[in-house]
Amino acid sequence: MIFAASGDLGNFSGHKQGEPEYEALVTRIHDVTLKAGIRLGGPQNWKNRPGYTFFQAPPEWMLIQEGAKVNLGPPLPSSSPAQSRRRHA
Repeated sequence: MIFAASGDLGNFSGHKQGEPEYEALVTRIHDVTLKAGIRLGGPQNWKNRPGYTFFQAPPEWMLIQEGAKVNLGPPLPSSSPAQSRRRHA
């Protein structure tokens, strides 16, 4: 299992995401990893990049904050899964 850490890659290579040199590094990591039959992961915002099968979750504070918004915020539409769970809890 290989995790391509975008921040570390940028810090150590000196290139920013989107620059050709950076993207070439990402492509190389992708190709070599998948060719070896190893699972490849990356940051959550790479979820639409082909070949990536696991992703870094948001930090704990953000998960708590988002959960609080759902539970303390305005009511969700009655057709939403979260609202359905609330009714059946």
